[in-house]
Amino acid sequence: MGKIKNGLWADAVGNLYRTAFFLAQGKTSLAKLFLEKSAAVLSKEELGDLAKLLEGFEQKLTLESREKYWAEVALDQYKKLMRTQSGEEKKSNG
Repeated sequence: MGKIKNGLWADAVGNLYRTAFFLAQGKTSLAKLFLEKSAAVLSKEELGDLAKLLEGFEQKLTLESREKYWAEVALDQYKKLMRTQSGEEKKSNG
């Protein structure tokens, strides 16, 4: 069961990367799809500021510069969660 849960978590974190990728390309409908998939698994704490983006996705992305901003936020959150996961793996193996 732990592997399945970890797999779902890893997929959700990967979806944050996809969110950032599609936001950077201006493909907001795909970005929203992947962000919603992440939100179904990750807690609000794990989503960080991206939880705010979900509350008004279209309104918060009215300008291209906003898409780039939120792409950076998504990428930062992805990196943060990956570092957290790597730290936990080192603790459990060490």
